[in-house]
Amino acid sequence: IGEQWYPIDWDDAFEEIADRIVAIQQEHGNNSVAGYWGNPLAHQLGLLIHLEGLRKAIGSRNVFAASSLDQLPHPTVLRKFQEQQELHPAFDRRSPIG
Repeated sequence: IGEQWYPIDWDDAFEEIADRIVAIQQEHGNNSVAGYWGNPLAHQLGLLIHLEGLRKAIGSRNVFAASSLDQLPHPTVLRKFQEQQELHPAFDRRSPIG
């Protein structure tokens, strides 16, 4: 409350979060709220299945993942500054770790 932190139970915490998301979207539109699916969450199938339902319930088209923030800028920079489309490592299939 204000600048003070008070312990609350999980049900009240989720209710507070839901109320704030609704208020933000009512004032600024559905796409004012975004989701971020980062590591290790992005590698757990069960969580990913449920997160899609959450994304649809929120109604936002703004969903980001570790790859969209950490990896996708690399090809963009390569294309813009080095005139290359993409750069991919080549794995040696004969290698015990490749």
